[in-house]
Amino acid sequence: MAGGVLPSQLQMAMIAEMIHTASLVHDDVIDQSDIRRGKPSINAVWSQKKLVVSPWRREWK
Repeated sequence: MAGGVLPSQLQMAMIAEMIHTASLVHDDVIDQSDIRRGKPSINAVWSQKKLVVSPWRREWK
């Protein structure tokens, strides 16, 4: 136990943060946003095509 936090609590916090980050990226992709809080969004930095890479998307084209 590090700093009074159980390993299971730490794992839940990490999972929650990953879901939160994924939701922000998803929001920027859907809105095609170039800026998030005054800074370049991830899809502006990496481009929409590079950011969204998954095999099932290829089937839609």
